[in-house]
Amino acid sequence: MLNTPSQFLDFSEQWNHFTRVLVNRIWTILTFLAVTLLVVVVGTALQTPVYRASATVLIDMETPSVLSVSTTRDDSTLGQSNFFTYADYYRTQIEIIKSRAVAQRVFSNLNLGEKTRYSRKKDPVGTLLEQMTVEPIKQTRLAKIYVKDPSSKQAARIANEFALIFVEENLAKASTN
Repeated sequence: MLNTPSQFLDFSEQWNHFTRVLVNRIWTILTFLAVTLLVVVVGTALQTPVYRASATVLIDMETPSVLSVSTTRDDSTLGQSNFFTYADYYRTQIEIIKSRAVAQRVFSNLNLGEKTRYSRKKDPVGTLLEQMTVEPIKQTRLAKIYVKDPSSKQAARIANEFALIFVEENLAKASTN
């Protein structure tokens, strides 16, 4: 079955019909665009900026002491660490950074209880933990500590304090061994 010109409008007639519809609805289209633009501009202006600061820490197993002798054979203390031993150690250290005990020390060291953002919360340390994430950097022994906060300076202070406390705890642990 062949299409005859009478069955379909030719291109110029279709274009004329389209432009007539567009002209007839121009105020509806412009109103929709203006309202959409206004909502986006006001919504963006009302948002509180959130800054993300980061600190990087090295997670490394301590080297074994030549003079120490263990009565039990533990791969991590004898220096025969394999991939699985290190992977477990790495995950453990990341969980320590994210722990409530470390967050409590950060909270008290920085006097965050005095900030209204935390003082109004039922669980201020939990709020601090919600702001913080730890991500391992692939194929390295590094981890990034990220903190989000409405204040860029406060985010940096918190991220740095998490890193500092983690390092201090590892140094204290190493000095006792």
